[in-house]
Amino acid sequence: MSHIGMLDLGFKGLMQLWVSMVLFLFAWNAEGQSAKLKIEKLNSRINSAYYDETNPVVSRDGKTLYFTRVGYPGFNRTLLDQGHDMSASLDRVDYDKKLLLVYKQLSEETILDPTNSLFNQDIWIARSVDSEFDVLDHPDHPVNNALPNSICSLTPNPEEFAVVNEFYQDGSMYKGFSILRRMSDGSWMHPKPFHIYDLKDYGAEVNLNLSYDGEIAILSLNKKGTYGDNDLFVCQRINKEIWGAPVNMGPQLNSIFRESTPYLSNDKRTLFFASNRSGGLGGMDIYMSKRIGDSWDQWTEPQPLSAPVNSAFDDAQAFFNEASGYLYFASRRDGDSNIYRVKVADAIIAIEKEPIVEETPTIEPLQEKIITEVPVEQPIDNPAPVVQEKAPGKQVQFNCVILSTRNNKPVDGRILFGLASDATLANNVETSGGKASFSIISNQYVRILPELDGYIVKDALVHPVRLLQQGKTEEEVVFYVDPIEENAHISLNPIFFEKNTAEILPVSLVEIDRLSNILKRHPEISVLIGGHTSNEGNRSDLYILSEKRASAIKTLLEERGIQTPRLRTRGYGPSKPINSGNDDESRAQNRRVEVIITKVEK
Repeated sequence: MSHIGMLDLGFKGLMQLWVSMVLFLFAWNAEGQSAKLKIEKLNSRINSAYYDETNPVVSRDGKTLYFTRVGYPGFNRTLLDQGHDMSASLDRVDYDKKLLLVYKQLSEETILDPTNSLFNQDIWIARSVDSEFDVLDHPDHPVNNALPNSICSLTPNPEEFAVVNEFYQDGSMYKGFSILRRMSDGSWMHPKPFHIYDLKDYGAEVNLNLSYDGEIAILSLNKKGTYGDNDLFVCQRINKEIWGAPVNMGPQLNSIFRESTPYLSNDKRTLFFASNRSGGLGGMDIYMSKRIGDSWDQWTEPQPLSAPVNSAFDDAQAFFNEASGYLYFASRRDGDSNIYRVKVADAIIAIEKEPIVEETPTIEPLQEKIITEVPVEQPIDNPAPVVQEKAPGKQVQFNCVILSTRNNKPVDGRILFGLASDATLANNVETSGGKASFSIISNQYVRILPELDGYIVKDALVHPVRLLQQGKTEEEVVFYVDPIEENAHISLNPIFFEKNTAEILPVSLVEIDRLSNILKRHPEISVLIGGHTSNEGNRSDLYILSEKRASAIKTLLEERGIQTPRLRTRGYGPSKPINSGNDDESRAQNRRVEVIITKVEK
């Protein structure tokens, strides 16, 4: 399921007064202008090392990014059958078999690994709190479930979003689109379907983008009457519940090749889309065209955007944010799909009135039903643990290194490895001088874990097929292990809090769970939880805030069964910065939590 766009259901209370507007200042075929463009790959919170990130959608103020992550092992596993969640009642093996059957229905092909399937798509939200897109949230059900989930785009109501597929509370799913609403308390309503007349008999890939005022919908479909593969179609709103039938936008835009992921500018005059037609730089390229007059089938000759926006790899899913002047897009130029942006225009100032919130009616489905229930069939045998059909005969060698965080020197132990979906790691190799290598053939995620006495360890997930796609047959994996000794630090990923409060954001609860598990596996250690802040604000308040944050972590660990005498806290405020700079990035590094081992029982 690819990038789809904004939806309007007739909210007439939202009005915009544009004070100034500069639209897409660069010329796509001007070498001098394109050389000035600077492509930015979004930070590692957004773009992960082993999964695909797609479908960037940015809030009107430019401070929140919605995107889709594909193939993530920690996907939301909610799978409803007549309202009953099978993830809560089935063990892992039986659940995976059920999910494989569901994905087989969707693809009409046998899928060996549900985690690695393209149907494993979850919505993620990145908010700008202390710095840009620094707080990441992976929403639970009903935003996400075990079926494909992807936000299309914004709607005129800032608390409502269009998502791909029609979802119903009994667990059934249909072709089409739904509205997802965020309530005033931050919770989410179950998606409600909306309908486009005569939207039927089309292929698997569908994209949708609505105009800023919600009057026009641009779709990419592969259906009877197209010029070749997917074509671009236009729909006009009939009323707040129904959209008119898709009308082909004509040969000026469409070709015998694939046209997909449209994005229409706010003034409805400029259209971005992706195509694999000839004349681009390779793969899918982003094209731009201007509308001629008032007709929707008269456009200028589409022109590919120049490098560095387009590349020799797939570039698509353009989304322009007027508040910042950035064009966001997805690209495979680094192997996996990642999200990038480029500054192409001045910021646009908008004055908005609060929208009138109307209740979205529930409408009976018009489209062909895809999933109504999960059928019971004969169990599917588990795939072989090493060789998978997607990578026949192609192996990747992993060169592992174990380094102590005490002195950055190698230490010896064992390297365990196996499929990430397996309960235990069945393979191991001894290290020499802290180093060990092994080769594996697999189309699934592989988990690698160092094992050695006297150290706290952390595993790694790798994907052989994706490395091969990047032209790599070898990969180095470095493990930094923490010694279990007094005054040693326990390495943690950042723990995020609500700004100026001691409330831990939900995205950081995973790291709290990891710390809890470390303390349970090593009952011999006691720790000091130290809170640190930047130097912004009243120093006395900063000391208090840092102590409250350390205490909040202590409370969560106690709730997870860690005995209170093993836990001490201290708020250091701004007294121990690790970066002396005064820029936002330096201050963000100084806002941290450190966990130090204070005692090791013999």
